[in-house]
Amino acid sequence: MSFDFTIARLRRALQNRLEARAHARRGHRFYQQSEFGQAVAEYEQSLKRQPDQPLTAFNLGLALYKAGRKADARARWQAVLAQTEHAQPYLAEQARIMLRQFG
Repeated sequence: MSFDFTIARLRRALQNRLEARAHARRGHRFYQQSEFGQAVAEYEQSLKRQPDQPLTAFNLGLALYKAGRKADARARWQAVLAQTEHAQPYLAEQARIMLRQFG
């Protein structure tokens, strides 16, 4: 692997991370403004760029629920629970609560 190739790969990874954060922030703003469909779209774009972000996935579940897509929200929270159960117990517990309360 050449040095230039490695640098280009690192730049792409950084760009994806920055874009993912920007989409997640827009998702938060739309959620706070009760524009849940727009929040869903932004969270989904964030996860396309950086799929290993369980907090964004959890927030997507909240937006899906508020947008009336309850089955999709449950599926998202179940995925968050599976992803975080050992590594992030607090977030896993939040997913469990949402599944008990709204699942």
